[in-house]
Amino acid sequence: MSNPIQKHFFQFICIFILFSFPLVSKDENEIEKNDFEVGIRLGFGFKAKGQFDEDLRNFRTFDAPNIYTNLNVSGFKNLKNGEIVFRRRWSPNVKFGFAYGFNDYEKFRMTEIASDGYITRLNFGISTNYFVATYHTEWNFRKFFLEGGLGFGINQTNWNTTGFAASGNEYQNQKGYLSGTGFQYKIEGSFNKKITDTLIFQMGISINYSSVPSFSGSLNGNSGSYFITRDGKVN
Repeated sequence: MSNPIQKHFFQFICIFILFSFPLVSKDENEIEKNDFEVGIRLGFGFKAKGQFDEDLRNFRTFDAPNIYTNLNVSGFKNLKNGEIVFRRRWSPNVKFGFAYGFNDYEKFRMTEIASDGYITRLNFGISTNYFVATYHTEWNFRKFFLEGGLGFGINQTNWNTTGFAASGNEYQNQKGYLSGTGFQYKIEGSFNKKITDTLIFQMGISINYSSVPSFSGSLNGNSGSYFITRDGKVN
């Protein structure tokens, strides 16, 4: 399956390089020598609770009024993050660029036990690739500098599902792969320390928000588009 995020990423690299070379300052007093920045960032964090979590906890496989269910959702709290960043300094304290990154969320499990003896157990894995245009500004001090920035772009989120549904005389494997795209928002702040003239150590905090209206793909052999409503129904 082709990845539209990777496609846009390489397109913007070419555009960024072509348009940046004519804009490199020839006056070293106007802009610092290090006009370009290329970096790799790795991190870990926590996933804040949102509407998606509430929709999952309202999930029900049965909609009959005479069947009662108990649902338990575990995991889906931590995440790993990585980014490749490209930036250019446009003024002494302002940088523009873009970042290509991923959020790999902790796998989670959803178990539903119905009053008629039917058990459903689903294992989920969700990951997000994103591409954002970025703006950063600096506050310089004697031995270090602080940096704050914003980002806006697009994301592709992949949702893998495995598991089973079973009763006393029935067993069904559950398997699916869904993918969706949406907007990506980013805000961050960091502490920066120059190690050499060309190497910077950075440590900071970042908040990422991924918006995915719906998913499409295959679920138990059925292809289509799916989304979870506020009452937990899958449409």
